[in-house]
Amino acid sequence: MKGSQARGDADRHSDIDLHLLVSPEHAETFREAVQGWLAELYPVVRFHRLHPDWYSAVFQVAPGTLIGLDLFLEPREAPGLTRGHERLLWDRTASLTIREDAPPGLETLRRELEVAVRYFWTLFLHLPGIERGEVIPAVARLSHLTGQLVIVCGLGRGLQRRVGENRGNGLLNEDERRAIEAALALPTADAQALVRAHLTLAGLMQARGRVAAEALGAPYPEELETAVLAHVDRELALQGLNS
Repeated sequence: MKGSQARGDADRHSDIDLHLLVSPEHAETFREAVQGWLAELYPVVRFHRLHPDWYSAVFQVAPGTLIGLDLFLEPREAPGLTRGHERLLWDRTASLTIREDAPPGLETLRRELEVAVRYFWTLFLHLPGIERGEVIPAVARLSHLTGQLVIVCGLGRGLQRRVGENRGNGLLNEDERRAIEAALALPTADAQALVRAHLTLAGLMQARGRVAAEALGAPYPEELETAVLAHVDRELALQGLNS
């Protein structure tokens, strides 16, 4: 088991991430029977095969109460588990080993920081497209920009956002959280409000990205940031939206 259920910080909003180790010779039989097997647990409201060995289901565990499950089949030799990331529920053959959790290395944090910052500015480059009048993509982009900003803030403190993690407050300090929430509190969904929110997030990245880079001893992509901001500023000025 992985995710919040494995870490021990799950609440009533948490889903279940379950990995099943299946011997290769039995994998195809299990794939064919998995939907019926799940239906024996609780009524299945939704079942979808996302990948040959990745299944997404939603159960009705009580009237008006649903819970999501991501089920991953592992048709391979016994892998090692990491304490704090995975929780062992059952090991019929007593063949699984459990490793101690180790904090991410500095180089890993630096690589993640570079990816997050560069992705942020690449996304931000598309802001002038608001001229097309397509509000929905601009709103969606705010979510992606925010996600990268949250990652950067956490990395500056040596904290990684785990894959599939749906929580972000633990990566932010109170000032960062309030500033980001204020940027996303759109009074309206018109072009000017969306531009203002984008620019606020950009200002936060300029500040927090440099803080994180300094904390990790990593370079900050000054040239990329400068080029993107100059382009966006010029385009917004042509549209009368840079005030």
